[in-house]
Amino acid sequence: MKRPFSSDTQRPDEKFGLKGHLYLVGFMGSGKSTVGPVLAGQLGRSFVDLDDLIVDAAKMDIPRIFDLRGEAHFRELETGMLAEVRDREPAVVALGGGAFSQAPNRDLIFKSGIAVTLRIPLELAWLRSTQMDNRPLARDRNQFEALYRKRQPDYDLADLKVGVSGRSPEQICRLIRDRLETVHRNPDEARR
Repeated sequence: MKRPFSSDTQRPDEKFGLKGHLYLVGFMGSGKSTVGPVLAGQLGRSFVDLDDLIVDAAKMDIPRIFDLRGEAHFRELETGMLAEVRDREPAVVALGGGAFSQAPNRDLIFKSGIAVTLRIPLELAWLRSTQMDNRPLARDRNQFEALYRKRQPDYDLADLKVGVSGRSPEQICRLIRDRLETVHRNPDEARR
């Protein structure tokens, strides 16, 4: 929920010069949906979970989308929803683990905000993901590990990277806020 600010009060996100969205990216289980609402509250922004929007629009959960329509269809829904989110009031947006690995999505993200990768070690990602029932790509350990390694170079393209291992959501948010001041890109300018 977005907190109101009077015209004579500086919004928390203005302190950092943050004009566009702040996108949380990273592998499954990295804590994007947990950290996102905390960070949004601290910045005085709303929180958007892209996967939740997709589920609402498709009227079925993500594993069912994968099972009935396939990953390619899910990725189309994801890109379409990301394009819709781009035009909303700036928010903290949590993306699914594969969203940032798609070049068209990265282009949308870099044109409309700042990307922050939540880095998670493989073992912790596996542990967290296998404890959730909504992870269709966490069914086979070998495939999971291959996917983890494949996506790391994409996550490294983010504007900021923050490790999550051994840190509370509040500590992760503090690190993100501390590092936001180092990012000076106007969200209207595409990355080269």
